[in-house]
Amino acid sequence: MSSTNSQPVEIRHFYIAVGRSELKLGTLTDLLTALSVRQGLSISICCSRDTLDAAVDTLRNHFSRGSRQAVASDTFGVQPSVQLECLHSDLSSSECQDILSNFRSAASKGSGMHVLGLTEVCLQVSAVEDSVLAVPLLINLDLPKTGKQYMQRATSILGVTQSNISRMGTGSTKGKSSNSITSKTVLTFVTPADVNDLRSLGAKLSLSVQEMPLDIVDNI
Repeated sequence: MSSTNSQPVEIRHFYIAVGRSELKLGTLTDLLTALSVRQGLSISICCSRDTLDAAVDTLRNHFSRGSRQAVASDTFGVQPSVQLECLHSDLSSSECQDILSNFRSAASKGSGMHVLGLTEVCLQVSAVEDSVLAVPLLINLDLPKTGKQYMQRATSILGVTQSNISRMGTGSTKGKSSNSITSKTVLTFVTPADVNDLRSLGAKLSLSVQEMPLDIVDNI
């Protein structure tokens, strides 16, 4: 997985609305189940530690093959086609680097779906030059509190630079060669209470954040 700085980058911004926070994990599970048909897809989920712990437990239980064996590591396999790993502040620097290395190595093989969950404080680790993620899909499981936080997540996880920020938008790639443009996606989960904050954030950053299209699986 490498940075795409040598190519034009289009970053699309979508939101997915849920009726209340308790529905986020079920909706995330349904979304990842649908996306799991995409071979070689790499995804990063960024959220608070409490949300990450709940998401990891939910996804592990959903994608597990029925094994009730306890998992002692923060890295674990689920279905043969799905690999889930997570980064958080309780891990040492070397443990974080090992997890990132495993994630990048597995994702580079181009088979299965690879998911990395991480907290805000781990963004700096993921953005180290030799560990840059550069994944095509960032899922904000909770709404970033500020525009700066939104951009930090996007630049660190999608592997874009500050110069790419001005190119962030929702422009269509229709009619453009896949060799001339790289398309990446930020998908943010929101509840009714988040709508005004999302609109304000989008306005401050001059971003058009649109509702997630129904054909998202075919457009990542």
